[in-house]
Amino acid sequence: MTSDELGPLVERIRADARSKEASNPHVGDVRRSLKELGRRFEPMRRNVSGSSRLRSVIRQAERLSFIDHHVSTASRKRYLVPVKRGVRSAVSWYVGAIVAQVQDFIRANLQALRAASRAIDALEQRVQRLEEKAEDPPLAGGDERES
Repeated sequence: MTSDELGPLVERIRADARSKEASNPHVGDVRRSLKELGRRFEPMRRNVSGSSRLRSVIRQAERLSFIDHHVSTASRKRYLVPVKRGVRSAVSWYVGAIVAQVQDFIRANLQALRAASRAIDALEQRVQRLEEKAEDPPLAGGDERES
C-alpha cells in the first residue's frame, strides 16, 4: 500500500470511529472515568519548590501503597464461588507472604523518601537564609570590631 492510498484509508477509519463514538452515549462517560483513574498516578504539582513536589509524590505513594491480597470470590456463576474460595484459601499463605515482603519494601522506600524530603527542606531553608544574608548590605566600617 502506498502512502497515497494510506491517507484516505486512515481518514475513513477516523470517520468511522467518530460516527461510532457519536452514536454511543457512554463513550464520554468512559473517557471521563479513565481520565479520573489516570489522575491517581500523576504527581500533584501545587508548589514550585522541589521538596513540596517530593512531599506530594510521597503522599501519593503512601495512598497507593496498600496491597490487598484477598481477591473477591464473587461470581455470576454460583458454582464458581466455592472453587474461587478454595483457590484463594490454598494460595493465600503464599501470596500473603509475598505481599508482606512487598509492603516492607514499600515502607522502607517511603521512609527513605521522607528522610530525603526532610534533608531537602533543610537545605532549601539554609540556601534561603544564605541568599537573604548575601542581599543585606554590609554595615559601614566593614567587619571591624571595637576591643
